[in-house]
Amino acid sequence: MMTQPKFLEQIAAYYIDSDRDMSGYTFVFPNKRSAMFLKKYMQERASRRSSTPLFMPRFVTMGRLMSRIAAVP
Repeated sequence: MMTQPKFLEQIAAYYIDSDRDMSGYTFVFPNKRSAMFLKKYMQERASRRSSTPLFMPRFVTMGRLMSRIAAVP
């Protein structure tokens, strides 16, 4: 019986398989744990796809994003 990929694995597959330049992307998460898992899945998928370098997006938590926005005058 095949298990369906986890949600974050599906997201990683979508972005890695699209061959986009993700250097300008920022993914916002509710916590560090979910960001860590998506980053792990993206790295695993990218390493299986090719040996060419891939620029990863930025990963930020909602709390850090809000503190950055609040710090802007």
